[in-house]
Amino acid sequence: MCCVDGCERESMYKSKDVCQKHYFRFMRNGVFTLKGCRESVRDPDASHVTSNGYIVVYRPEHPLSRGTGHILQHREVLYNSIGENTPDCELCGCETSWEIYKYHVDHIDENKKNNELENLRMLCNSCNVTRTKKIHVNSLGRKSITINGTTMTPEEWSRCEGVVVCGATIRRRLSRGMSDFDSVFGVRLTHNSND
Repeated sequence: MCCVDGCERESMYKSKDVCQKHYFRFMRNGVFTLKGCRESVRDPDASHVTSNGYIVVYRPEHPLSRGTGHILQHREVLYNSIGENTPDCELCGCETSWEIYKYHVDHIDENKKNNELENLRMLCNSCNVTRTKKIHVNSLGRKSITINGTTMTPEEWSRCEGVVVCGATIRRRLSRGMSDFDSVFGVRLTHNSND
């Protein structure tokens, strides 16, 4: 029989001497009984990891805690350091706040369990979503341009300071036989402004 008090099920897991119900409860929560599970989740020193890899702690008194009293540990660490007044988004400079789905506490090294203060920064949703997207320069037929040891796509070059043409124009210039440098930094021949 299962060794958990009050359980009359047959023991199926001989190493722990418990039934299937209590075995899986232990695998999920680290304890055999719901009472023990509730106590461990509400222990101020206890934490657990979410399915997407973030550490959650129980802090019902914290201003950012959810209705259950839980808070993502990285949000708690940054809030405890900077308080209510959030810095501007580190990448685009827009104003931020603690509103959970519009602004994010980002892990700079992309390790969700590294909640050291120097690894955390505030980002707006747009910057947080796009910061890890890598443009593979030579994949899917993308043209790469190397100037002074820097390789980027035409679209990336078009966003650089001093470049006055768009990525499509750079690609057209390259297809007409212009050099990489002239395709990127050449003067715009049409639609010049009078400024």
